[in-house]
Amino acid sequence: MARRWVLLVIDDAAKLTEVEELVRGLGFHVTIAPDTAQGAEQAKDLKPVLVISNKPPEAAGYAGRPFLLLNETIEPEPLKAKIVSMTTEQPAPPPAEPAPASAEPAAPAQRWIVAASSDPATPTIIEMALLGLDLETAAVTEAAQTTAQVEKLKPELFLCDLDLPGLTDGVSVLRELRRNPATSTIPLLLIGARDADEALSKILAFDATVRFHKKPLDAEKLRGMIVSLLAGEPAPPPEPVAPVPGPSAVPIRGAALILDADPAARAIMAGILKDIGLTASACEPATAMTAASELKPALIVSDLASPGAVALLTEIRMDALLREIPFLFIADMTAQQAMGLISWDDPTVGFVKKPLDPAKFRALAAELTGWQAP
Repeated sequence: MARRWVLLVIDDAAKLTEVEELVRGLGFHVTIAPDTAQGAEQAKDLKPVLVISNKPPEAAGYAGRPFLLLNETIEPEPLKAKIVSMTTEQPAPPPAEPAPASAEPAAPAQRWIVAASSDPATPTIIEMALLGLDLETAAVTEAAQTTAQVEKLKPELFLCDLDLPGLTDGVSVLRELRRNPATSTIPLLLIGARDADEALSKILAFDATVRFHKKPLDAEKLRGMIVSLLAGEPAPPPEPVAPVPGPSAVPIRGAALILDADPAARAIMAGILKDIGLTASACEPATAMTAASELKPALIVSDLASPGAVALLTEIRMDALLREIPFLFIADMTAQQAMGLISWDDPTVGFVKKPLDPAKFRALAAELTGWQAP
């Protein structure tokens, strides 16, 4: 099934984030251009089903693609309805004229997979997984070579090892590939060890179409993932992760309450909190006080922009049994803006800006709850 792309050309960061989440929620793939000139180029290459911008198009337009100009204020439901109505199936282009009978049949183009890994066992397993698939492997052993090789070969699939020397968290490579019109549609398959979980959470929050195979590699399972990605099939739901046995596991020392409407953000925060011994539970603002009374959590994490977030802090501080619970606020705003909403004189209140930096979130949550690494 072919991917359906929506091109965003929005120079307002807050609007861009809101519209990108809304469009992805409707099942579309998203590509972003920083200005109208680059947007016009991406429209030619990707042929998106819709272009959305907060600025009128230049004279050249967007290669004739459907165009939606954003209102000054975004109303999510009307905007969703408009996007759906403008992206109904378009008529197929007229069939190409048949080649002359005397023309020689063209030789099939070589189909590639770029595999970035320094693990000496990986190439052999990949070769076993690709048997009979008419695909050649181009190996890359350094992070600095990855994007150049992908752009050069335009592979059917990019396989990247999160343990590759020089690779930080994988998000930077993914962002570079997705925002380059020449590589934005290439499927991505990641491999990595157990300690790659935090990096994987950040990657999946950026692009949920990415697949992941935890080491050690299994040729049969890897082949199934490759075939599925090449067929454009949607990713299956993630398998539940069993707790890691043994003395290295962090013992559970309490509960944490999370108030955030974004399921991807909740999942990332729950994983980080588990690393410091807290089991996370999510709830709605309307039931937060009841949940806090029942759980008596060691920490409450709340989006500062959520309705009732500040009122909940006030109510908790007035309750004799709950007033000592630390609060960790998160929001897509600056610390200075947050200071206008919450008191910084309270040492049990912290703030982390969205999008989350996992390291900062973990450090502040550990500090607020008195956790120290064993």
